[in-house]
Amino acid sequence: MRGCKNCPAYAKCTVTYRSSACEALRGTYGIDSDPEIATNADRIRGMSNECRAESYCYTGHTGMIDWLCQTAEEDT
Repeated sequence: MRGCKNCPAYAKCTVTYRSSACEALRGTYGIDSDPEIATNADRIRGMSNECRAESYCYTGHTGMIDWLCQTAEEDT
């Protein structure tokens, strides 16, 4: 399931997602709720500007960090 990959118990898990056994296993790791389901967009939003620039720019391009730090222009 999508939420499983964000769960700290993922590597050792053999139970059905969202079952009582899943809940019990998460409890052993101190997690009281379902792990957050992250999309690729969520991961990109969580990156620092430097990490985004490093991940999405070709080597030698230096303007991306400056552009990411600029205030967005609104469409009029």
